[in-house]
This record gives sequence, structure tokens and C-alpha cells, in this order.
Amino acid sequence: MQTRFWLSISIPSLALLSYAILLIIVLRRDLRSRLYRFFGLYLLAMAAWSFGSLMMRLDSDRILLWNKVLSGGAIVMPLAFFGFVQTFLGEQRDRWLWVGIVVLFGLEIANASGLMVTGARVLEGGLLSFDMGPATYVLLLLYIF
Repeated sequence: MQTRFWLSISIPSLALLSYAILLIIVLRRDLRSRLYRFFGLYLLAMAAWSFGSLMMRLDSDRILLWNKVLSGGAIVMPLAFFGFVQTFLGEQRDRWLWVGIVVLFGLEIANASGLMVTGARVLEGGLLSFDMGPATYVLLLLYIF
């Protein structure tokens, strides 16, 4: 196998391992704390992203399935980060959090329906190429917000 392929799977593998270790540490702490819950959700979303990225390269026959896992993590991550930062700063913006949760569920449904990414393929050396669906632009707005 090519060196580029091994590099392309080592990066998501190391990221997945790092997020998993941090998630275990957070889960052993006080989960009654809102701050720990949001950070744990963020780590879980990033672990899903890393796992999806790794599996897209290792199981390219089911690349769209693994892309949905990757995209699912990408959808949850900004909301988890927003909640973590707001809690860390001592601000309660629960109204915006609820708006974000509604948008999150809508985007997850669009992702599961195949409206986020319509096509994906692994290029030479383990690089990924995507065909974006219409729901991707809504996700971009969520990231900008």
C-alpha cells in the first residue's frame, strides 16, 4: 500500500483514539455538571466524525453510509461547542440552544435521507471527494451562526 494511504488512515485513527480517551476521562467526572455534559457531547461528535472519516477510507463500498456518520458528527459539533462555551462563560442562552436543537434534528433527518451528501468517492492515495446536496448549505449557515 502507498505511504499516502497509510497517512490518510493514521490521522483519523489518532484523532479517534484521542477523542475516545478524553471522552472516557470526562465520563468519569461529574456528569451532573452542564459543562462536562457539553464537553462530552463535543468529544462524542468529534469521535463520530473521526470514525466516519476512517471508515470511509477502509470500507469504501459503503462510503455513503460512513459519510452519514461523519456528517452526523459535523452536525452536532457546533451546537455542542456553543453550549460548552456559553456554560464556560456563565451565560445562559437557552433560547438559542433550543433553536439549535431544532435545526440539529432537521439536519440529522436530512443527512439520514441523503440530502447532505449525494455522492462520495475515495481518490488515489486515500483522498476523499464529495458531491454536496442541498442540505449542506443549511449546515454551512449553522457553522456561520
